[in-house]
Amino acid sequence: MSWVNRLRRWMRGDSLAVERVKFDMQKMQNPDILGIEYQQGELAGFEVREYLLEKWGRQCTYRGIENVPLEV
Repeated sequence: MSWVNRLRRWMRGDSLAVERVKFDMQKMQNPDILGIEYQQGELAGFEVREYLLEKWGRQCTYRGIENVPLEV
């Protein structure tokens, strides 16, 4: 309720609607995914370090520099 009270100070009107929904991002990206493939997720078969290198195009997330050591 503290966030509701904070928001009400800046908004016009006398009502506030809050929508709380859980999204299944994996299912949204690939609606046909089923079974064990769904359970394993997108990290199946990857080492975390290699996954992060691929995800960020083998460059620094903050500065965009390539060929720098990755710190997880």
